[in-house]
Amino acid sequence: MQFETIRVEISNTIGRLTLNRPECLNAMNATMLRELVAAARWFMASVTEFGDGDALLGAITDPESVQARKEYTERRLRKQK
Repeated sequence: MQFETIRVEISNTIGRLTLNRPECLNAMNATMLRELVAAARWFMASVTEFGDGDALLGAITDPESVQARKEYTERRLRKQK
């Protein structure tokens, strides 16, 4: 599957979806939303085993990215005041 605003990779049994709009800090737009929905539907249709228990989907977030985004947002809010 080819997308404009996201990258989808499959390695062994792990699917990885990466936001790919670095020029605007991966801000969501209508195209990205449509692509995320399409990718999620494709993943769900392709997956036969979901893992243990109720763990349907998993996500890993890079703590440094979360902190950088928080600091960026705080700087922008301060500038708006």
